[in-house]
Amino acid sequence: MTQSQSAGEEFLRLFHPEARALVSYRDDGTVHAMGPFGRWRHIGTRKASIPLSDWIERKRAAAQDFPAWCREITELPSQQQLNEWSNDSVCETPTGHVVEPDGTGPDGVPSWLRCLGLI
Repeated sequence: MTQSQSAGEEFLRLFHPEARALVSYRDDGTVHAMGPFGRWRHIGTRKASIPLSDWIERKRAAAQDFPAWCREITELPSQQQLNEWSNDSVCETPTGHVVEPDGTGPDGVPSWLRCLGLI
């Protein structure tokens, strides 16, 4: 799914370490995710009992609990880049540090391959 195909406008995008995916929250009350090598897919909808404005505010507040680097990610590495890192002895972290594929940068951020659960 592309941004233009969704019914709602995105108000928040972040990398969710537990889901190992980029997550998009939309103002129509839907949540979409994209993992490595994937496309956007619908993964949730707000409960009808929660007013939309409250739901949006809760999602924005909850995002503040994520590390700053998670909130700064707007796209995932390409399949080609992930393949290169898988076959190489170095990999980048989301914050741009070069580390071993199973390593973490000096800022404590894991390599992209670790973030995405590929190793």
